[in-house]
Amino acid sequence: SLCIAVRSGERYCLRGRSWPKHVSDCYHDILIELKKWDVATLWVEANKDEGASARDLNRMRGGGVDEYRERDNKHMRIYKYVYTYWSLIDFADDSENDPVFVKNFINYEQLKEPDDEADSGAGVMREYVSPNPAPQFIKAR
Repeated sequence: SLCIAVRSGERYCLRGRSWPKHVSDCYHDILIELKKWDVATLWVEANKDEGASARDLNRMRGGGVDEYRERDNKHMRIYKYVYTYWSLIDFADDSENDPVFVKNFINYEQLKEPDDEADSGAGVMREYVSPNPAPQFIKAR
């Protein structure tokens, strides 16, 4: 899942996209979305694939892709960064926002799939509320 957020005052407007396939099969689609949404820096989780997706996307995009490593399990991240800030989160209400992403994000249940949408949202929210924000995120599956 791909999730971006725009902060306006104390509110966070999320927009996302979901694909029912592995991230490596979505590179072309991801690059299209990044260009359409004018994303400057893409952050890719590097835990499972040791940074391969970040390196591939960085090469294909010609830069502007960084990796990050998660320390907490995804359910703790979702609790800390989605549930804690839930009252401040909105979803973009336009044709650019994937209804599957929004549905899966809103209907997240702990220890059940799908959970990538809520996890990618937790990543973007964590970056916004951290001291040195880097708000564009993709969640590699």
